[in-house]
Formats: sequence, structure tokens, C-alpha cells
Amino acid sequence: MSLGMELRVRSRGRIIWTLPTQASVRPDSTLASLYQHLAKISRYSAARLRITRSMNGNGVLPNSNDVLISEVGLQDGDSIFVKDLGPQISWRTVYLFEYIGPFIIHLTYYIYLFNYHRAQYRPSLTQALLFFLIMLHYIKREYETIYIHQFSNATIPLANLVKNSVHSWVGGGILLSTAIYSPASLSARPLNLPTLYLGLLLWLIGESGNLKTHLILHDLRQSGTTERKLPTGWGFDLITCPNYSFETLSWVGILVMSRSWAVVVFLAFGVAQMGIWARKEVKYGEVFRGVEGYSKKKWVMIPWVW
Repeated sequence: MSLGMELRVRSRGRIIWTLPTQASVRPDSTLASLYQHLAKISRYSAARLRITRSMNGNGVLPNSNDVLISEVGLQDGDSIFVKDLGPQISWRTVYLFEYIGPFIIHLTYYIYLFNYHRAQYRPSLTQALLFFLIMLHYIKREYETIYIHQFSNATIPLANLVKNSVHSWVGGGILLSTAIYSPASLSARPLNLPTLYLGLLLWLIGESGNLKTHLILHDLRQSGTTERKLPTGWGFDLITCPNYSFETLSWVGILVMSRSWAVVVFLAFGVAQMGIWARKEVKYGEVFRGVEGYSKKKWVMIPWVW
């Protein structure tokens, strides 16, 4: 089969010495095939390459099987610019690493404090329950990462791994474990049963709702694609990201039971970050405009508030 046109190939940023200077492509081939072609010749992973139409980085050509070369306006003799993004790591690995940290930290600190120092300290009923619930939370997170979550972007730069994990490891792990399990903490003191039951109920609603919304999102996208469908039910008809709302509710339950300042700090940072992620209404409007059943949401995360 004859090839339709020749593209000139240039490095952008650090020089990729094995990059070819030209690429023969067919207009009816996909951009993903162009990435694979350049990756094979340069011996770089396609995930660490970014192709643009200009040297300044504008006009990014996505690594997509759904977009043809002819659809992005490339012509015979045009130049494309390829940047090496550096070593990459999969999003799934990032999430697994992010959530295993606090799991190990809580487990280690709890065992250390209440087993090696059991002559001095005994966990209260509330502390034991909080430990169990937090363990379940991170086990659920690991399960969702392996079996439920699907990722539009396959990888991120390896250098971002630490930055993405700081909140979970330092906040969710070190800060919460040392504050909640401390013999001097409020959670070490007796808690009346109505308050305990209220916190447990909030946690159960939050965790089950969060899991259900993640299952809904999973069913909207076929594996290996970035196609979006309209999510409905379980809060999606009312707010933009009910999965973040349920996540917040589960940690409010932990706060009610623990009465810990550390949970307030961790929750405040978490809600602020989730609020940034939840600002997807403009994107939803672009994707779902004209789709039957779609209506602009009034709230992002918290009904009647935000």
C-alpha cells in the first residue's frame, strides 16, 4: 500500500538523537500510528513523546486512535515537532503507590503503639474503630484502582510521583495516624454512642456512595477509550462530581468520631483539591451540549452550597 505524504520531523527541547528526520504516513492513518511509528524508530516509548505542530508547543497532536492525520490539517512537507517528556509512569501505578503509603503507615504506627507499648497504652473503642475504617478506606481505594478506574491519560512523568503522593502519605498517613492514635487525643477518650453511630453512618453512606459513583463512571467508558457518556443517578443529576461529595462525607464521618484537628486539616486540603478537579462543568458543557438528558448543574460538589 502506497504512503501518501512525507512529514519533516524535528526535536523540541532536548534532542532525541535517534529520531528520524522524516516520516512517511498515509492521511487516513491515525495519530496513534504516527506515535507508534516514531517510537519504534527512535526506540522511545510512545508514552514519553509529545508531537506538536509548532516549536513553541502549540497545536498538540493527541496520541489517539480516534483522530486521523488528515483531520488535523497536516499536509505533505509539513513539519512536526517531537518532545521527550522524560521517563513516564502509569496512572494506575501512581494511585497504587499513593494509597499503599497511608495504609502501611497507619498499620505500622498502630501496631507499634498498641503492641510494643501495650503495658502503657490501650486503644479506645473509638481508636480501634477508626483504625478499622481507615484500613477499609484504603483497601477500597486499592481495589478501585486495580479493577474499576479507567484513565484517559495512560502515564504521567515519573518526577510527579512524589508530588502526587504527598497529600496521602504525609496528610492521610503520618498526620492522621499520629494524631488519631495518640493516647492524648480526643479519640482516646470515651465517645457517646449517638455521636459514634452518626459518624459511622456518615462514613458508610460516603464510602458506599463513592464506590457506586465510581462504578457508574466505569460503565460509561469502554476500556482503552476516552469516550465520555452522560452519567446519571446517585447525585450526577444534581451536582457535577458526586464521587467527590461522597468522599468528603466519609471523611466528615471520621471527623465526627475522632474529633481531631488533624482530620480537619487533611479534609480541608482534600476538599480544596477535589474542588479544583470538580470544576468540569465547562468541559461537560462542551462534550454533552445537545445530548438528551444533559442540563447544566448548579453545584459542583455540595448541593445548595457549592
